[in-house]
Amino acid sequence: MSKGAHTYAVLAIIAAAIAWVVALSSSQFVGPRREYSGVYRLTWESSTFIEGAKAGTAPVYNEDNHGYLSEESITLPPDPCGEIAGGSFPTRMESFEIRFIGRRKPGPAGHLSADRAEYLVERVIEIRSIEHMC
Repeated sequence: MSKGAHTYAVLAIIAAAIAWVVALSSSQFVGPRREYSGVYRLTWESSTFIEGAKAGTAPVYNEDNHGYLSEESITLPPDPCGEIAGGSFPTRMESFEIRFIGRRKPGPAGHLSADRAEYLVERVIEIRSIEHMC
């Protein structure tokens, strides 16, 4: 391989590596930030947000109004079951009514990619526990 061809090959590899890193780090959350409100449910293996749902009413399931929301992006109120059960529950199981500023990313998300979208919380406006399982 000539010196010029070698240089182009090295540059092509570097460019491909940069493109790969940019693609992996891109959040791909679409649209402007906006306010969302609904019910956020933490269960054994899932963390789901149902947009537009309210406490005390059965949420209407619609592929466009629910999705994965990571517990790590929210500061949750204290766990009412943690002290009661002495920490014996391996996972917090609770529902919250929540309002937040964030964005939504369509596509497979969550446990086993079962959700059709992912919500990104950028700022919690209000969160309150509406149901917990101890």
